[in-house]
Amino acid sequence: MQDKNLQKIILNEDSSIQEAIQALEDSHLRIIIAVDSNQIVTGVLADGDIRRALIGGFTLDSSIKNAINKNFISIDEHTSESEALALMQKMDIFSIPVMQDGKVIRLISINDFANQQHIENPVLLMAGGFGKRLRPLTDNCPKPLLKIGNVPIIEMILKDFIKSGFKNFIISTHYLSSMIKDFLGNGSTFGINIEYLEEDKPLGTAGCLGLLPKEEIKLPLIMMNADILTKVNFLNLLAHHNKSESIATMCVRTSSHQVPYGVVNHSKSNELTEIIEKPSYDYFVNSGIYVLDPSILQHITEGNSLDMPELLNNLVSAKLQHRVSLYPLHEYWLDIGQIHDFDKAQLDSVSIFGD
Repeated sequence: MQDKNLQKIILNEDSSIQEAIQALEDSHLRIIIAVDSNQIVTGVLADGDIRRALIGGFTLDSSIKNAINKNFISIDEHTSESEALALMQKMDIFSIPVMQDGKVIRLISINDFANQQHIENPVLLMAGGFGKRLRPLTDNCPKPLLKIGNVPIIEMILKDFIKSGFKNFIISTHYLSSMIKDFLGNGSTFGINIEYLEEDKPLGTAGCLGLLPKEEIKLPLIMMNADILTKVNFLNLLAHHNKSESIATMCVRTSSHQVPYGVVNHSKSNELTEIIEKPSYDYFVNSGIYVLDPSILQHITEGNSLDMPELLNNLVSAKLQHRVSLYPLHEYWLDIGQIHDFDKAQLDSVSIFGD
């Protein structure tokens, strides 16, 4: 890696998580090198470290110092490229720093050795909704085919997955399904494979899973609403799920709510203990993107209506006791549910996606 690119990912350990996120986005790499005032490396920060920090209560303004991995893997300048590649594959890491006298002199990544990989994991896009809140735009056009700039929403989503190496897609349809099938076909135009699930009646946000051929789903499946624009790295998401050993992973976003009044705290005897003026509370909310283990299909009955919150609640219930992990999103995300969201997507198509 050239020095000017390396400098993009070197941050002082007192830098904020927000600065680290911006550096990751600007460099298009997956690692931050944290250094002290003498440029000595004190640790590294990967995408997963940031998300674990956010789950653990860190804010975007928090310092990366307590979130970095101090026991990181590195090599010296005498390590051969073949040895570096073998080590990255063995440890399942994307990048590895080359060190000399406590300082990083360059970074080696998997991309330095191979062409784009082909990901066999299937991707299920839910494209059967009526898009009622977008009427009249959806009176004669299914929401996934509405154009952002000159490109239909679902085509933007597909191309983003394709760039990451995904090639096997399943699309669940219902409303004006023939229009979606006519536009996408079997996927050959895009160099991918597309199969369809036809919902005879609306089955909810998870019911279409019951239509999948259970015996053919061998790998974790990424499931996503076909009206979401996002810059999330799907390879990172998949890697997080595989390491978590969970039956499902749900992508979540932080949502803030400010109470417009003074909140009164009181004792059990109704005596005032404190007044907090217009406090703000942060919550994790569902973002409509999931990774599901194939075994999850055994818990779904074909033809039954089912929503994803109900399915996930059932999985973590005292009866089943399955593990569902969270994956906080800090990347761009937009649910095109209403007209103002659609208008915002038109503006973002240039500034965010460059279309």
